Amino acid sequence: MNGESSDRDTEIEVESIKSHPNGVAGEPFRVVWFKLADGGMIRPRMMAVVFELDYCVAVLDLDDPDDCWRGDEFELPLRRAVAAWVGSLNKEAPGQWNGNERDGVAAEEPAASTDETSTGGDDATANG
Repeated sequence: MNGESSDRDTEIEVESIKSHPNGVAGEPFRVVWFKLADGGMIRPRMMAVVFELDYCVAVLDLDDPDDCWRGDEFELPLRRAVAAWVGSLNKEAPGQWNGNERDGVAAEEPAASTDETSTGGDDATANG
Protein backbone atom coordinates (compact mmCIF):
# COMPACT_ATOMS: atom_id res chain seq x y z
CA MET A 1 0.00 0.00 0.00
CA ASN A 2 3.05 2.30 0.09
CA GLY A 3 1.96 4.07 3.27
CA GLU A 4 -1.31 5.34 1.82
CA SER A 5 -4.70 4.78 3.40
CA SER A 6 -7.44 2.87 1.65
CA ASP A 7 -10.07 4.66 -0.44
CA ARG A 8 -12.87 3.10 1.62
CA ASP A 9 -15.42 5.64 2.82
CA THR A 10 -15.33 5.05 6.57
CA GLU A 11 -18.13 6.70 8.49
CA ILE A 12 -17.71 6.58 12.25
CA GLU A 13 -19.65 8.12 15.12
CA VAL A 14 -17.35 8.52 18.10
CA GLU A 15 -18.94 7.81 21.47
CA SER A 16 -15.98 8.00 23.83
CA ILE A 17 -12.21 8.51 23.89
CA LYS A 18 -9.89 7.66 26.75
CA SER A 19 -6.16 8.26 27.19
CA HIS A 20 -3.81 5.60 28.57
CA PRO A 21 -0.21 6.46 29.48
CA ASN A 22 0.81 2.76 29.21
CA GLY A 23 3.10 2.67 32.23
CA VAL A 24 6.51 4.26 32.58
CA ALA A 25 8.21 3.11 29.36
CA GLY A 26 5.24 2.10 27.18
CA GLU A 27 3.94 4.03 24.20
CA PRO A 28 0.86 6.07 25.23
CA PHE A 29 -2.34 5.35 23.34
CA ARG A 30 -5.97 6.36 23.01
CA VAL A 31 -8.94 4.00 23.09
CA VAL A 32 -11.84 5.12 20.91
CA TRP A 33 -15.31 3.59 21.15
CA PHE A 34 -17.42 4.27 18.08
CA LYS A 35 -20.28 3.17 15.85
CA LEU A 36 -19.58 2.25 12.25
CA ALA A 37 -21.88 2.69 9.25
CA ASP A 38 -20.58 -0.12 7.05
CA GLY A 39 -22.37 -0.51 3.71
CA GLY A 40 -25.80 0.19 5.14
CA MET A 41 -25.15 -1.93 8.23
CA ILE A 42 -24.57 -0.29 11.60
CA ARG A 43 -21.94 -1.88 13.83
CA PRO A 44 -22.68 -0.32 17.23
CA ARG A 45 -19.77 -1.59 19.31
CA MET A 46 -16.48 -0.82 17.62
CA MET A 47 -13.26 -0.06 19.48
CA ALA A 48 -9.92 1.24 18.25
CA VAL A 49 -6.53 1.52 19.88
CA VAL A 50 -4.68 4.51 18.41
CA PHE A 51 -0.98 4.92 19.15
CA GLU A 52 0.95 8.14 18.55
CA LEU A 53 2.97 6.63 15.70
CA ASP A 54 1.48 6.75 12.20
CA TYR A 55 -0.02 3.47 10.95
CA CYS A 56 -0.33 2.12 14.50
CA VAL A 57 -4.09 1.65 14.77
CA ALA A 58 -5.98 -1.50 15.76
CA VAL A 59 -9.73 -1.78 15.18
CA LEU A 60 -12.04 -4.35 16.79
CA ASP A 61 -15.73 -5.17 16.56
CA LEU A 62 -16.61 -6.04 20.15
CA ASP A 63 -19.64 -8.06 19.00
CA ASP A 64 -17.51 -10.12 16.59
CA PRO A 65 -13.87 -10.18 17.78
CA ASP A 66 -12.94 -12.74 15.11
CA ASP A 67 -13.78 -10.26 12.36
CA CYS A 68 -10.67 -8.52 10.95
CA TRP A 69 -10.55 -4.78 10.36
CA ARG A 70 -7.80 -2.82 8.63
CA GLY A 71 -6.55 -0.03 10.86
CA ASP A 72 -5.37 2.03 7.88
CA GLU A 73 -8.98 2.34 6.70
CA PHE A 74 -9.92 3.99 9.98
CA GLU A 75 -6.74 5.93 10.73
CA LEU A 76 -7.72 9.31 9.29
CA PRO A 77 -11.18 9.65 10.90
CA LEU A 78 -9.87 8.23 14.19
CA ARG A 79 -6.88 10.59 14.32
CA ARG A 80 -9.14 13.55 13.48
CA ALA A 81 -11.46 12.56 16.34
CA VAL A 82 -8.53 12.16 18.76
CA ALA A 83 -7.04 15.51 17.71
CA ALA A 84 -10.38 17.26 18.24
CA TRP A 85 -10.80 15.57 21.63
CA VAL A 86 -7.29 16.45 22.80
CA GLY A 87 -7.72 19.97 21.44
CA SER A 88 -10.89 20.40 23.48
CA LEU A 89 -8.95 19.37 26.60
CA ASN A 90 -5.80 21.33 25.87
CA LYS A 91 -6.60 24.56 24.03
CA GLU A 92 -2.94 25.64 23.96
CA ALA A 93 -1.71 22.65 21.93
CA PRO A 94 -4.57 20.98 20.03
CA GLY A 95 -3.82 17.51 18.77
CA GLN A 96 -0.72 17.04 20.92
CA TRP A 97 0.04 13.68 22.49
CA ASN A 98 1.42 15.17 25.68
CA GLY A 99 0.05 12.48 27.99
CA ASN A 100 -1.33 15.05 30.44
CA GLU A 101 -4.95 14.19 29.84
CA ARG A 102 -6.44 11.06 31.34
CA ASP A 103 -9.94 9.66 31.38
CA GLY A 104 -11.39 12.71 29.70
CA VAL A 105 -10.02 15.25 32.19
CA ALA A 106 -6.96 17.36 31.49
CA ALA A 107 -4.36 17.28 34.22
CA GLU A 108 -2.66 20.50 35.21
CA GLU A 109 0.99 21.02 34.37
CA PRO A 110 3.27 20.91 37.45
CA ALA A 111 4.15 24.35 38.73
CA ALA A 112 7.73 25.53 38.36
CA SER A 113 9.80 25.21 41.51
CA THR A 114 10.18 28.42 43.49
CA ASP A 115 12.45 26.92 46.15
CA GLU A 116 15.00 29.67 46.90
CA THR A 117 17.16 27.38 49.07
CA SER A 118 18.52 25.46 46.07
CA THR A 119 22.31 25.31 45.86
CA GLY A 120 22.36 25.58 42.08
CA GLY A 121 23.72 22.14 41.23
CA ASP A 122 26.78 21.72 43.50
CA ASP A 123 25.11 18.85 45.38
CA ALA A 124 26.46 16.21 42.97
CA THR A 125 30.08 16.86 44.00
CA ALA A 126 29.45 17.27 47.72
CA ASN A 127 29.48 13.51 48.40
CA GLY A 128 32.53 12.86 46.24
